[in-house]
Amino acid sequence: MTSIYTMVVRCVGILVSTAATYYLAVRVISHANALGEKDKDFEEWRQAYDRACAVYCRGELLDAVQRLKLFRDSKSFVDMPMKLDPEDIMAAFRSLPRPLLPQTLSDFVAEHFLQPGSDVIPYPLPSPEIVGLNWIEELNGPAKSWAMDLIKKWAQLTRKTAPSVSKNPERTSTLHRRHVFVVPGGRFRESYYWDSYWIVKGLIISGLGSIAKGVVKNLLDDVHKFGFVPNGGRIYYATRSQPPLLCSMVREVYESSDDKEFLSSALRTLEIEYSFWMSPANSRVVAIPVPNINGVTVELNRYYSKDNTPRPESYREDLNTSESPHIFREIRSAAESGWDFSSRWILNKNQSGGYSLKDLAVTSLAPVDLNAFLYSMESSMSHLYSVLGNTHASGRFSKAAVRRKNAIMKVMAHGSPARFFDVDIKTGKPSPYSTAAEYTIMWAGLLDDWDSKEKDEYAARIAKSTLLRPAGISTTEINSGQQWDMPNSWPPLQELVCVGLQRLNTEYSQNLARSVAERWLRSNYKAWKPKGYMFEKYNAIVCGKGGQGGEYQVQVGFGWSNGVALQLMKLYPDVDVTAPC
Repeated sequence: MTSIYTMVVRCVGILVSTAATYYLAVRVISHANALGEKDKDFEEWRQAYDRACAVYCRGELLDAVQRLKLFRDSKSFVDMPMKLDPEDIMAAFRSLPRPLLPQTLSDFVAEHFLQPGSDVIPYPLPSPEIVGLNWIEELNGPAKSWAMDLIKKWAQLTRKTAPSVSKNPERTSTLHRRHVFVVPGGRFRESYYWDSYWIVKGLIISGLGSIAKGVVKNLLDDVHKFGFVPNGGRIYYATRSQPPLLCSMVREVYESSDDKEFLSSALRTLEIEYSFWMSPANSRVVAIPVPNINGVTVELNRYYSKDNTPRPESYREDLNTSESPHIFREIRSAAESGWDFSSRWILNKNQSGGYSLKDLAVTSLAPVDLNAFLYSMESSMSHLYSVLGNTHASGRFSKAAVRRKNAIMKVMAHGSPARFFDVDIKTGKPSPYSTAAEYTIMWAGLLDDWDSKEKDEYAARIAKSTLLRPAGISTTEINSGQQWDMPNSWPPLQELVCVGLQRLNTEYSQNLARSVAERWLRSNYKAWKPKGYMFEKYNAIVCGKGGQGGEYQVQVGFGWSNGVALQLMKLYPDVDVTAPC
């Protein structure tokens, strides 16, 4: 068999010579020693990846299709499998008469490509044993019917990669999956990184633990291939990640199955993902000056994409925003955050006083939620290593968590009791915006050592905040027209807040957690009852209304919405979901 070293050297040469923006060479070298038997076809897979990227990630065909507006949604084209090898398609494209006319190119695409998403196929999900789910029996009538419907909805969202993906990986943009996966729904035909956390939790409490474990194993496979988990399950997402929640997913699967063999293998892989976030070569760890203390810095993390080209899946939208490589990097970095897009990332309003994506400054900020997620990862890695009796590794991650907590408290915490803000990486100054991202601090356990009075004061601030609305927690206080702004409320934020308030573990915080859950469940139920489906996001002000704004219409399905609703019903089985918000 070809040596791992030889395979790595060849892959690096291919990547560097053909696609500088698709920068996986460093990751490949860094983690060559982590490759195992399942990666023996690594070189062939990598070559297929780069060949497919000539069509889906960059180049004149992608540019022409998107600029001539052949599809209403830019994502449609890059989700269409090829009927021929990419080299043959590119040769045929270059032979077309110039100047290119929309109809000529439309005919060409119809002749050489299959329908969007035809590289993934439905998976016949076994019927979950709902009768064995004791928590379902504790729900009242309407909530029980709703929960049973949501559990059955998983069958509409489970997929597997088509056989053609293994046979001709160079003809598709989808990443091959060894296990069944769950898609969010709507235009999102593939798995997504941070969505999967709430999907996994929903699957587990739905009695579908084996499917949940497969979802997590797919993401662990991604780490072996890339050195990190890509934003989503297509090759055009492979230059950026998303909020690092894989360790949390591993912990959920382990604690629901007690599978120590799975845990031991997963921890080795999680070490690789952790090094991705912490390696200076990836530009995601930064030294931040501590205000008012000359020469003192702390290390925290930021979102950062090394790619500075338009996103293939939103190519036309990005070109409509700017033609600047700097702005393209900021756009991609915002997509890595999961908050794409939000006034949160715009430190300076434009001349008209509005919020423009041309003014994005994502890479200039250390986000409070990213660092809370990484603190949670470090704390969980320490705990999970201790479960396996590895005291050395447990201590290493415990020290990392302490360092991060100290850094967060030095530059992100302001006031007494503290509020937490994103910070400018150059000045250490806090962002001027109050956002729901702050509340991830509670979820991660960073306030566990506060006394009861401090915890109640923190919870009371949430209760009085303009972010708490009749139908849930709003994302921000600013209505910019972007989807991660007022008036939108997103399922993951509701769960992070409810679980975080529960973790504070005072009577006041527990009551507030229930209040947030009640608002959310009642709004979700009011929207679901007449339509029979869940939205991707909701309106925090108007009960039962879907969200708005952003690059695309509100999507239905919907993976993380279903998972969060099920989890909150399980936590609060006596909530009257039919009551007004």
